[in-house]
Amino acid sequence: MLQLLSPIASLFVGLCMFVYGFIHSITRFPGGDTFAALAANLPAVGSVLVFLLGLLAIVAGVVLVVLGVKNLRRRWRRFNQIASHVDHRPAHQEDDDWEPAYR
Repeated sequence: MLQLLSPIASLFVGLCMFVYGFIHSITRFPGGDTFAALAANLPAVGSVLVFLLGLLAIVAGVVLVVLGVKNLRRRWRRFNQIASHVDHRPAHQEDDDWEPAYR
């Protein structure tokens, strides 16, 4: 039942966000002087955005390194587990249960 409710709830939340954003952008539209001030300050806004992009790259890099190390440790442990359980006996061991014709 939860598998059915989760997409419906997601759709409802998305629709509510769309309606809120649309109504807010229509009712709170700034005047032309605000856009002129923004155009005048655009180089400063751009430099701040580039700085924030750099900070985001640092965080993403740290997350990727941490996840990579965790994945490497997990795979290394699994490799060691597989390597320690390898059967080093000959493939055709002399057994009384097998006839030579079966080999």
